[in-house]
Amino acid sequence: RRNIRAYEPFTDEQLELNQVLELLTTNETYFFREPRHFEFLRDNILPGFDARRTLRVWSAASSTGEEPYSLAMLLMDRRAGPWELVASDVNQSVLDKARRGIYRDQRTEQIPEVYRQRFCRKGTGPYEGCLRIVPELRAPSGTIRIFSGLSARAWPGSCRMLISPMKSATKRVRGR
Repeated sequence: RRNIRAYEPFTDEQLELNQVLELLTTNETYFFREPRHFEFLRDNILPGFDARRTLRVWSAASSTGEEPYSLAMLLMDRRAGPWELVASDVNQSVLDKARRGIYRDQRTEQIPEVYRQRFCRKGTGPYEGCLRIVPELRAPSGTIRIFSGLSARAWPGSCRMLISPMKSATKRVRGR
């Protein structure tokens, strides 16, 4: 008699889950996406946040890292006090790309020139036509941490990538 239990020895649950998540996630991202959000953080949140306290920011649905690195650039430039940035995503393969911090030049056009000069390095040889985020922003034990999990201690959150697809799916389900 065959059932689902007979299939289990031939499966790798984590591998299959990762494959499902890769198929379900959109991974649409780019540097300094939604400029008004960055302006609001720069003009309204950062000036009023106590410089003696650690500012913790969680970038959920971080994909390949463009949005959390954008936040990190802004924080490194404008934050007087300590800060921590947690970047997470359910898709492990895009997080691996985020950890490398290497992007084709055309994917970095939205980065302000002053930030490109300060936080990016031009690739050479096989990386010609690419930029790499400087180690100060990529360090896993430094100011930005990239992982496939969730953190309840972070504030404020950058969840635009998470909310937007849900809104579209909800509209489709409701027939709007």
